[in-house]
Amino acid sequence: MKRLFFKLLFVSLLGIFSLQCYADSRINFISPSLKISFPKPNSIIQFFNAESSGGTEGPGVEIYIQVPDKGNKYYSLYVGTISSSVTEIGTEIVSVFLNDIGGTLGDELFVIVATQISHGGNTEGREYFTYVFENPGDRRVSSGLTQLVEIQKQIGGGFEGRIEGKRHYAPYTDANGVRAILRKLGYLKQ
Repeated sequence: MKRLFFKLLFVSLLGIFSLQCYADSRINFISPSLKISFPKPNSIIQFFNAESSGGTEGPGVEIYIQVPDKGNKYYSLYVGTISSSVTEIGTEIVSVFLNDIGGTLGDELFVIVATQISHGGNTEGREYFTYVFENPGDRRVSSGLTQLVEIQKQIGGGFEGRIEGKRHYAPYTDANGVRAILRKLGYLKQ
């Protein structure tokens, strides 16, 4: 009974936190909270809309993970901000998954994003990209997790849709497609 009470209390508090973030004009809660075993079991990953910092980037997504601490407490771990290169359209989170690709601290965090592209009927589709974040283990990081940029470059991205009437296919659109690329690159066993 006591466990049920604390679970309901946590869900209520999380809902209040989400509504407060939604009311803020700069950051809006954009997805349900998801339980994830990164960097520790029973962590909760959250995504928030964020305005551009002013440059040429479009709207972005800020990622935070609520990590279990001592007792029934959690601490907030800032993962990073994913920005769209398209100024008028934001970024959509397509998939979030974990895979161990040889890092020293366990599974790495993968976030697949897509941006809707539409240019006057000549180009319609979605551009995909995968962000990869290193597992911090027990370290508390305040400035964001380390992006594994070289692996991101190797995975690459791609466009799926129509350009000038011709159909184009992205090398991946989901976690299984990224895992297939990781196997080809030798990061995952066959």
